[in-house]
Amino acid sequence: MESVVNRVEKCLNWIKKEYPNKNILIVAHSGICRVIKYIIEGKKEKDLSTYTMKNLQVCVYKEW
Repeated sequence: MESVVNRVEKCLNWIKKEYPNKNILIVAHSGICRVIKYIIEGKKEKDLSTYTMKNLQVCVYKEW
C-alpha cells in the first residue's frame, strides 16, 4: 500500500505543478480515491483502511 500512496502522491504533485490554480477533475476507482483523500487530508490516520468511500461518491477539495 505504501507504494500506491507514493505513486498517487507523485501524480498529484505533478498535477499541482502542471495545472496551478486550475480546476481538476479526477475520476478513479474507490481504492485510488481513498488514497487521494488520505493524502489531501494530511495522512491523519495511520491505517488507510479507516478512509471509506461510497459508490459514486463525489469529493470536492477546494484547496490542497
